[in-house]
Amino acid sequence: MSRLLPIALLALSSACTIRKANDIDKVEEENLAEVAITKLEKSELYETLVFGGTLSPITKQALYPSLPGIVKDLFVKEGAKVKKGDRLVSISPDGMGLKYQDHMVVAPFAGTVIDSPVKIGERVEKSTEVMTVADLSSFKTTVYAALDDLTHLKIGQNVDVIVAPGRENEAVMQGTVDHIAVAPDKKSKAFPVTVLIKCSRLPCSPLHPGTVVTVSSFKDKHWGFKLPVKYLRNNNKQIIILKEDNNVSWIDVRRGKFYGDDVEIFDLDPTTRIVSSFSRQLKEGEKVKIVSE
Repeated sequence: MSRLLPIALLALSSACTIRKANDIDKVEEENLAEVAITKLEKSELYETLVFGGTLSPITKQALYPSLPGIVKDLFVKEGAKVKKGDRLVSISPDGMGLKYQDHMVVAPFAGTVIDSPVKIGERVEKSTEVMTVADLSSFKTTVYAALDDLTHLKIGQNVDVIVAPGRENEAVMQGTVDHIAVAPDKKSKAFPVTVLIKCSRLPCSPLHPGTVVTVSSFKDKHWGFKLPVKYLRNNNKQIIILKEDNNVSWIDVRRGKFYGDDVEIFDLDPTTRIVSSFSRQLKEGEKVKIVSE
């Protein structure tokens, strides 16, 4: 009995020591700052160039009478669809008391009447536009680009065309750069760029001449690493990383361009684990508890 007592006391002492150590570890763990961790991911980075313009049909033709006279009849109204050769306007010519056969203005191609500015009984001259017909199956827009932006545009390049931006009927269509002027516009000092919009995927029926559009293209597209700006510390000069044994370290970073709320980061190992948020202010070398990764 006397021999077992020291052994029991030793076991009890050891158990107390282990329990005390566990309690200390538990207290220390509870006092650790909690952090969330994110990993670097390579993504495609680019700036977006945006130009404004308005739609106009690629093919349209204003029609004029071959002789002066009086508008006798209008066979179609604005918005009407016509076929090639359809009668549009009848003109009764006059001149020097001589009688002429009524002159007929006809559709030069299949399309839509987009303008009908004259009325029956109105006198017209050879220079008077009596009707305009357009093919509304394809459109174009002319935008104006600064000299620095021309290096990012080339003939044949595909661009996004946003029709009626910011409105309920907003639509995104694909356009193609068709022409780039070699000389700038005298007023704006920018270079006119013509973009063709064909309605192969999205019907052109919602589109109308004069509709406001924006044309967007990409600039300096490349692959790289970016981080939300909010992850940077000390005037966006440092980040906090997680090292071995869950200790944190503050390191300087080399930044690139800003892309909205993100910034490009250079010279970081792709395996770097970055502290994205923390429960309290962290010190260099401090051990932390990871709650999200």
